[in-house]
Amino acid sequence: LAAVLANAERWAWLDPVALFVSTIATVMGWLALELWRFSRMRVLVYDEPSEISRRS
Repeated sequence: LAAVLANAERWAWLDPVALFVSTIATVMGWLALELWRFSRMRVLVYDEPSEISRRS
């Protein structure tokens, strides 16, 4: 984003405000989906019983 905005004269057709807003919206949407997905993951909060403890 910084490289594109620094060379804005090369892309005269590009609206810097629209590019900035769409980039921020994309990143925020991606982070929201990551948080939503990770909050619904089933992660074990305990260790599986070891083989030694199963024998006794």
